[in-house]
Amino acid sequence: MTDRVPWLLKNSSIRSNIVLSFGFSFVFANFMNFMSMFMLSAFPYLAELQIYGLYLSQFIPMVSAVFFILSFFILTHPIIKEVVALESAIDTISDGDFNHRIPPMHLIELKMFSLQVNSMVEHIQDQIANERESESAEKEWIEQVINELHTPLDAIIRNLGMLKRHSYQSEEDHVQIVHETYTAAYELRKLINDLSQYARLSSH
Repeated sequence: MTDRVPWLLKNSSIRSNIVLSFGFSFVFANFMNFMSMFMLSAFPYLAELQIYGLYLSQFIPMVSAVFFILSFFILTHPIIKEVVALESAIDTISDGDFNHRIPPMHLIELKMFSLQVNSMVEHIQDQIANERESESAEKEWIEQVINELHTPLDAIIRNLGMLKRHSYQSEEDHVQIVHETYTAAYELRKLINDLSQYARLSSH
């Protein structure tokens, strides 16, 4: 919408705009009717003119009706323009463009509606941003846990390999390897339990 707003639209309702437009159009049509009658009375020979077999005076009601319709259309055009702009903006937003906003409206009903829609769109946009941040944080946490799984798993594989090959020099080394393997297995179980608990919570 441009900054140049028709004076009828400024902080007024649709109903008052239509009533005023109808009133102005009615007055204007009657004024043109009066002027036409005045011209015919001032120049009597005009009343004798015929167009398609009809006297010129017989066209006056039709001319008045045309002036009424044209003036009413011109005066209500800004209302139609705002409604079309609102409809276009809503279509754009409904297509998924949540960065789009309804332009400023000047009719009271449309202004309140546009503010509510824009507020709702901003709320949805904030929710989407929060969900994306949450998903990103969850993804980072899962990647971190997966990386942490490698440490105890590698230790278990290494220690079991040493036990299998009898790669230890004393009974104390054997006990130490078994203890380290048990500790790594316990840590691995804890990480797996954390992942299982997260999976259960995410499913609800």
